[in-house]
Amino acid sequence: MRSCVRPFDPGHRVGLAGDASAIVVDVVDDDEGVEESGGGGGGGADDAAAAFLATMGEGGVAPKKKDELIAATARWYWQESAQRLGTHAVVKPPHWIPYEREVEAALEASRRAGRKEHLLSDVYVVDLNDMRQVNARSGYGRAVLREGPPPPAAGGRRLLAAVSFEDRPADIEADEDCLLLREGAVVQIAQQRDDGWAFGSVVLAAEGSDDGAAPPAGWSADSGWFPLAHTDVPDTEHLAALQAALGGGGADALATPKYWDQVKDPLVAEYFDLSPASDEYRRAADAFLLTLDRRKVRIDSIQRVQNISLWQSYCVKLNSTIAREADATVARRKFTRTWLFHGAPGEIVPKILQQGFNRSFCGKNATFYGKGVYFARDAAYSAYPLYCQPDGRGLQSIFLCRCVVGQYCRGTKDALTPDVRDDSLNLLYDSTVNDVRNPEIYVTYHDAQAYPEYLVKFRTSGDPGPHPQTGNNPHPRYRPNALEGVE
Repeated sequence: MRSCVRPFDPGHRVGLAGDASAIVVDVVDDDEGVEESGGGGGGGADDAAAAFLATMGEGGVAPKKKDELIAATARWYWQESAQRLGTHAVVKPPHWIPYEREVEAALEASRRAGRKEHLLSDVYVVDLNDMRQVNARSGYGRAVLREGPPPPAAGGRRLLAAVSFEDRPADIEADEDCLLLREGAVVQIAQQRDDGWAFGSVVLAAEGSDDGAAPPAGWSADSGWFPLAHTDVPDTEHLAALQAALGGGGADALATPKYWDQVKDPLVAEYFDLSPASDEYRRAADAFLLTLDRRKVRIDSIQRVQNISLWQSYCVKLNSTIAREADATVARRKFTRTWLFHGAPGEIVPKILQQGFNRSFCGKNATFYGKGVYFARDAAYSAYPLYCQPDGRGLQSIFLCRCVVGQYCRGTKDALTPDVRDDSLNLLYDSTVNDVRNPEIYVTYHDAQAYPEYLVKFRTSGDPGPHPQTGNNPHPRYRPNALEGVE
């Protein structure tokens, strides 16, 4: 998770190579400190250091030593037990409590000096090799987490200047947007590259950033690619604001479903094949096959998708949506669907698995109810080959998705956003539908509104027939929440 310390938008189009006032910090390995170089204004090292501090959101005197520079950006946390998380004002999900800034600086200095341990007090010591805080009297230990700044570029240089759209790596596909960043926004990273670029979703918008204006072509206000050099580790203020957006739920609000497995790396999506004999497989298969002709459909596999970054982005959107309502329990039941369906061609499936439902590559087939991402109540609609194109082996792919539909209105062709729900609050509806009384098609406009929980691979036989029509009543066994009683 990162917070924006320098805007990234079409108005900041001058990159390091063409900016005479660009700042580069060279981190050297001796004890002479940090060599700082600036250009353009002629202010020299002091101006460069001051600009560096402004970029990082720090105040006071510019750090001159290497470990002081690193300490200004690295964050340190200790792991709290689940039953005591509620006693802390700030929690970094799922269970991390930040050390005080002075303690962080001391820990970072010890780490940079190559020490094996750092003494916190007469009782507590941090093992810097095993990353554990140990009670010297009882021997009880807790895990410690260090979250550092983006890695230096080649040659030991850390890029601190503006990066522009033109600097975007050439191998990022053209249909993948850049992320509009405003100072103060908090971003959840879903994918991180070695060259200093990352793909992420805004989980906490910057104050005053929701002006209702549509982003220009190639940009997204919700999720996309951005340079890590424009971000930093969130401070306690940002984490507190994020916790408030979650309705005060803290780590519990981001908890994964109890039937999920452990993952190795929260930044990497993992897929778990379901056994056809399991209750979980049967739940997903029954929901998928409910509106299909079982004689013509054969399921090849069902995988559970566990992408922690996408899940947490979804949870933030869910909790911020239901927090508007007086009764959160009623709102959760009313404003969510488990599951809706989304069919996708084979080449788009890997992008959804890693990046979620980004409108730049998920909203191409239809605009009749608005220019968003389309989901269907009935699998029979999404499984149609127009949306669910077979691959070279004849396999089709469909996602079973958790969706925050929120308050919805009837969609309008080619609309970029839903209608206004409350003029006085400048509040829009959350999604659009084909029919408010009997919604079969849902269109979302924020990438974090949906989470792809299951991927079903299947084959169909026979002529698919004409395009499915709307105006159908729900199947008698349809349930808006197929997991009711399970979670």
